[in-house]
Amino acid sequence: STQSTGEDRIQYVKYVEQEITQHKDYSRFCLMTRSQTYNEGWQCTPCNSITTYFYPSILNGERVFDGNGPRSKDKLSDVLQYAFSVSSKSYWFVDEDFTPYNMRSQHLRSQFLFGFPIKGYRDWGQTREEQRDLYKEFIKSYIPMLDKKSTDSVKVYYGSTDLYDYQAYSLFCEDLKLAGFALIIVYLYMSIHTFSLLLAFFAGACILGSIGVSYFIVRVILGHIKMNVLNGISLFVILGIGVDDAFVFIDTYKQMGHLADPGERLRKTFQIAGKATLFTSATTAVAYSANIFSKIPAVSNFGYCMSLLVVTCYVIVSLMMPAVLSLWHTTGLEKKEKRLEECFGRPFQNIFPWCRMRYCG
Repeated sequence: STQSTGEDRIQYVKYVEQEITQHKDYSRFCLMTRSQTYNEGWQCTPCNSITTYFYPSILNGERVFDGNGPRSKDKLSDVLQYAFSVSSKSYWFVDEDFTPYNMRSQHLRSQFLFGFPIKGYRDWGQTREEQRDLYKEFIKSYIPMLDKKSTDSVKVYYGSTDLYDYQAYSLFCEDLKLAGFALIIVYLYMSIHTFSLLLAFFAGACILGSIGVSYFIVRVILGHIKMNVLNGISLFVILGIGVDDAFVFIDTYKQMGHLADPGERLRKTFQIAGKATLFTSATTAVAYSANIFSKIPAVSNFGYCMSLLVVTCYVIVSLMMPAVLSLWHTTGLEKKEKRLEECFGRPFQNIFPWCRMRYCG
């Protein structure tokens, strides 16, 4: 909105804050403090918000700015003047260009504090993971409610470390679904390119294997690196890199078809294709590893994971594809699929003229 400190917007911010504190489990997870007003013992710590100055409680004729009272009768401008005169921390709630002479802000910030141990637990030590899981489920329950609180005049944004991790993980899972769909498309293309379901299957298996091995190294062996949304991009990148590596081995093996000795043919294939993919994979891994030195943690982790993924993909393709190609030749599938290519390759040449030059010639 153009002026979030307007009276109607202050009231709406207060309404959203009340909706948050009225959650059925809020009192179980909130940070507890001793009541300053009605001698009720322990109570939830009031949220840190500019609205506490607009809705003070009265204790022995004195105002207590806890946000639990009715709207004060003071003008909006007078309340703001007082709030920023008694505490410099009030500037934390508004834009950086907010001043007593320019009392306009496009944003207002509210902060809610939660603490451990949660209600029902005596300590934080032995049941730490159990309590954290309960807290994560509690904090996630706010997402549907807060997503519906934005209006034409007030937009509601929210965030916390656990909410960010949850939403990042959700996006990462969505990326996995898209990557799976992309892998199906790539598999169909590889089947057309090689005229071999076997070669296409194992080429895709090499890519999936590199993802699984890299994930195991990052999360289990190294442990301290988190997977973030940016790492989801690596799934699509490695699809292209892995397919290229597999194509180099397959095409090189076909080009070595004039060699009668299967062992010599395989040795030549590995010598040529292995060297070519080694240099391309090494340069790609080095390029991505440059991101490791970034001061942005997400970018640094992406560079680390991506460079590891490229190296892992090269190793798996180099070890698996020669064996698959040997199996493809010794079982007679090469001759059968070559006849299939001769039968259906000509129509593909008519449909895709570029196919004649590179693939079907």
